[in-house]
Amino acid sequence: MASIHYLNNKIKRQFEDIQYLMKKQEKLVEDINKSITEKDNYVINLETTVRKLIEHGLSKDEILEITGITLERYEEIVAERRFYNIPYIYLNADEVEEYEQLVREIHHSNNIDELINPVKEQQRINFIHRILLRYKQEYDDLTKSKKSDNYEELIFKYIDRTGKNQDAKRVYFTLVRRFGNEIKRMREKVLINISK
Repeated sequence: MASIHYLNNKIKRQFEDIQYLMKKQEKLVEDINKSITEKDNYVINLETTVRKLIEHGLSKDEILEITGITLERYEEIVAERRFYNIPYIYLNADEVEEYEQLVREIHHSNNIDELINPVKEQQRINFIHRILLRYKQEYDDLTKSKKSDNYEELIFKYIDRTGKNQDAKRVYFTLVRRFGNEIKRMREKVLINISK
């Protein structure tokens, strides 16, 4: 009789364990379905995506292909947000002219030797170096304090210096990426033309 009672208790415990596992499984399935639904509802902000792609030096055509947006929508996004016009927002008028000349030289390269020309590469490096020197000079000018500077003026100078420092970092990374991406794109075009 005791063995029957023992078996009944064992079966009852196993039955309770099975019920507990079934409830736990239902809860896990519910959590998975909830995660899937939330994932489907999550949308990456288009403007943020476009900004990140611009910062990484992708061309307009590449951005249009990746995002699937129209040219008009892209132009709208960039026009609304002036700071998306990288690297132009970090350059002065003379630097813009020189930057565009250096990019034109890359685009007009007809063979690999022109793309990897050490003299041209040195010109691009010198260009970036001059921009960084300009930022350093502007930073140093803000660092010099006058006796007439009060605490509030010193705080504003500190904020301006921090901004100059960040801009210098951004322009450096942006120009290196831009030149690198333009060379890579042209190298692919040249190699395709050679293979034909």
